[in-house]
Amino acid sequence: MPRIALFPTVAAMLAALVATVPVIASQPSRAADLPSFTRGVSMELWTSWPAPADWGDAAKLFPFPEWRRTVTADDLAALKAKGLDFVRMPVDPGVFVAPAAAPHQDRLLVEIDSAVALIRDAGLNVIVDLHTIPGGDARPATIETVTADDEAFARYTDKAAMLARRLNGRNGVALELINEPVMDCETGEARWPAMMDRLHAAARDAAPDLPLVVTGACWGGPEQLAALTPKVTSDPLTLFSFHSYAPFLLTHQGATWAGDFIPHVTGIPFPPDRYGKTGLRTAVNGVKERMKRDAPTARVPGLLSYLDELVAEIDTPAELEAVMAKPMDAAVAFAAVNAIAPSRILMGEFGMIRQEWGNAYVLPDEWRVDYIRAKRALAEERGFGWAIWGYSGAFGVEQGFGGERLSDDVLGRVLR
Repeated sequence: MPRIALFPTVAAMLAALVATVPVIASQPSRAADLPSFTRGVSMELWTSWPAPADWGDAAKLFPFPEWRRTVTADDLAALKAKGLDFVRMPVDPGVFVAPAAAPHQDRLLVEIDSAVALIRDAGLNVIVDLHTIPGGDARPATIETVTADDEAFARYTDKAAMLARRLNGRNGVALELINEPVMDCETGEARWPAMMDRLHAAARDAAPDLPLVVTGACWGGPEQLAALTPKVTSDPLTLFSFHSYAPFLLTHQGATWAGDFIPHVTGIPFPPDRYGKTGLRTAVNGVKERMKRDAPTARVPGLLSYLDELVAEIDTPAELEAVMAKPMDAAVAFAAVNAIAPSRILMGEFGMIRQEWGNAYVLPDEWRVDYIRAKRALAEERGFGWAIWGYSGAFGVEQGFGGERLSDDVLGRVLR
């Protein structure tokens, strides 16, 4: 079966770069207090999460977070047995700012305590992830709304500090302060570093002993880690997360929420030459026919051109590996410049879609297994931890949208 060849020369070069960093001399000793976040998976949210209008109804709001409806203690123990050492646990921060949920604030915190305890009892560490998402619906705490102005960000920061205070001192637990800030993607923009300073300082003041997870701007891109200031990078109890779904053409096939291009793209294998050049050409031609049939006429030429451009970037094994490794090499450079041990760098999200909600097309499990294996190997070469997105839902490796057990053991195969 085809595999991506990892280039030992590149790996050796990166290892040598990291080896030149005076980590021991520059890192305060408290870095040794960090739990192990080496191999993980993110729990899902929003597959059965009620609309904000229903958050006043305890019967719909609880148990919280929603994955507790379908994931048991035995399921968590199975993750440990397969070789994972942590779970990333998304929490919708909207429940802490929505008026409808105000009567349930105390119980929400108790529910988070219970979820953390359930994971820890399985022998797994846990990152509690304040998981903002992009807007487009009626949620009260999207990433755009919580970063819209100083007042909104102050409210969000207060809630993050509140949760940090509650988690402080717990073994094997970290708090991820925010998910995928959607700003500073254009050259010259630099709003996020000062905001990250502010958020990190509030959480650290509230929780002096709690490991914190921070991120760069522009959807948590690895390149944006370089803009973080010494106020954040000098904290020995902080981990640095980036997200990488490269190449997007392959990992988000059929995703209806990701613009007007990718919903037309299905059937392109991983690796692209899995069935030879002829097989790739046939798959790409099928995508083009769907674009011509289903896309607005005025958009078709641009979509076809963009497809050709993206395919050309990954149609050889060397080009494919370069695209997959580029985000990680940006994180390597950040770690080297800031004298941060690679073990404190986390590829906090990566994965390949299985099936978009409402779309009949299902990607073959063998494509997903090979992609996740290759991506995880690239991260491990560089000494980074990682967390697959996700346990269930569209990108699920264990469960589907409704908690049904997937027939093929994708996660087990990835970890073997």
